[in-house]
Amino acid sequence: MKKTLRFALVAFFSAIALGASAQTTIWEEDWQSSEAGKLVNEVTNANAVYTLSSSNENPYTKLWVNANDESNLELLIPKKDRNESWTAEINLNGNSGNLTLSYTYNKSTISITSETAGVTISDVSSTGALINVPSGTSSLKLTFSNPMSQNARFDNIKLVTGGSAQEYPEVANIAALKALESGTKAKLTFTNVQVNFTSGNDMYVQDATGAIDIYSCGLTYTAGQKLNGTAVVEYKLYNGMPEITSVSNAELTATDGTATPSEPALDAINNNLLCHLVKATGTVYIENNEETGYTNYFLEDEDANSVQFYRKWTALDGTDLSGLTDGATATVTGIVVLLNGTPAIGVTEISYEGGEDIETVANIAALKAKAPTSKVRLTLTDAVVTFVNGKDMFVTDASGSIDFYNCSLGYTAGKVLNGTIDVTEYKVYNKLPEITKVTENQLEATDGTATPQEVDVTAITDEMACAYVKVSGTVRTEVVTITPSSGDPYERTNYYLKDESNNEVPFYRKWSKLDGTDISVLKDDDTATVTGIVVFTDGNAAVGVTAFESTSSGIENINAEITDDAPIFNIAGQRVEKAVKGIYIQNGKKFIVK
Repeated sequence: MKKTLRFALVAFFSAIALGASAQTTIWEEDWQSSEAGKLVNEVTNANAVYTLSSSNENPYTKLWVNANDESNLELLIPKKDRNESWTAEINLNGNSGNLTLSYTYNKSTISITSETAGVTISDVSSTGALINVPSGTSSLKLTFSNPMSQNARFDNIKLVTGGSAQEYPEVANIAALKALESGTKAKLTFTNVQVNFTSGNDMYVQDATGAIDIYSCGLTYTAGQKLNGTAVVEYKLYNGMPEITSVSNAELTATDGTATPSEPALDAINNNLLCHLVKATGTVYIENNEETGYTNYFLEDEDANSVQFYRKWTALDGTDLSGLTDGATATVTGIVVLLNGTPAIGVTEISYEGGEDIETVANIAALKAKAPTSKVRLTLTDAVVTFVNGKDMFVTDASGSIDFYNCSLGYTAGKVLNGTIDVTEYKVYNKLPEITKVTENQLEATDGTATPQEVDVTAITDEMACAYVKVSGTVRTEVVTITPSSGDPYERTNYYLKDESNNEVPFYRKWSKLDGTDISVLKDDDTATVTGIVVFTDGNAAVGVTAFESTSSGIENINAEITDDAPIFNIAGQRVEKAVKGIYIQNGKKFIVK
């Protein structure tokens, strides 16, 4: 019922747009004849054949249920990095000339192309397009793809006869476009429009009259190029920022050039410079907002004029501000944007020198002796990267060990590090010492070997945190019931290594996806050698397993007298208190509980 109503509205408004002339529906598709999960090429249509182009083993161009209407199916068109497109070959049944394509699409930009000879496509938007087909063309191929960085949904397609290109006001430059009312479409003339910066969905451009952000339009131009030509664009003012949010009928040429920032005085960085690429130099001062936890950075000139700058594009290399200190002299290059309604510089590049002297510490032990969050320059001497997995990189020097957590340094296990690195955030997390932010990496890495320290069970203490160790002993397991704050209770098997004096240390599978660390095969009284990192579980020092080897206690070779109260084990070799439904071992023999 909802689909029918939508189609009626589309037809109604199309009739208004096209006038009173009669229309013929050539092709329509709402996916309702198929079912969720079907690929587009598996959908049948009486007047079109669909094909899918994808190099992915599991294509994404398939039907999904509308989140707001479970009876409504939509086609997902995956984001651009999936490199997928689909084509509809439509039987025209003798129709040609000006055709109108309408649809619903939940993003701002879609790519529609045709390999059919003589076909032109214009006025492409999030709601439709105009298509001109030469007389005598028997079928029309239309290829759809998503040039954006997010997945899109596509539905309610209809191709009808009739229609003509819309007339848009013509504007000669960016300043004239920004003088229009927000939400207006216009034909913009590009005259030596410089692409200043691109990142994600943002492409900032500037001509002799002003600058603007071409946002989420799927254009692939790069910083430095100059654009000339025309395009139909939609202008919007979003939270005070001028944006072009759709581009169609583009007839643009791009030539190589250089993006050169202007160098205004700090007091000239205002709303008139929004979207401009600028370079500014000044003295850094820093404000720490205790309520929000944010650190705010400012440039100040000799007359106490100031402008805030911040890391708008956090994945952009060379824009980490955490190493800055009060009093440093910094040169900031970036785009003028609005931050909390005030013009600020979104940093694209920064260089600085001076500022407060940073304390140098001679080794890992000296760093760990500092208060958490201390900013220091750490010297590493023959420090070995002992183990790397995910966000963890454990490093050991002659004085101790530490975890470089989520620092993305890229070193591999076995590398030997010498030099200095500025630690801008040091923490103790659940008793584990961690470096969580670094800058000014002056370390040199050479090849070496990560060799675990062979220790006794009793040596595994809090002071050994992050150390790479190898320890041997006899396995003891313990099944405990865990009662979470939400959800049902469940059982967990704890594993321990014990020595001849019954001293114990826990060990566990901290990195569950690491090959060769499935300790569930171990059983009580096995002899095992465990290699790993000293971490913490339930507040106690433990070994996070990176490798292990064992000699089985051999349940199947038990020679003890068979008794009804003998220990019971599951097929993984774990001792259980009671046999419920499943396969178990008792007295060295398997039995089944149904």
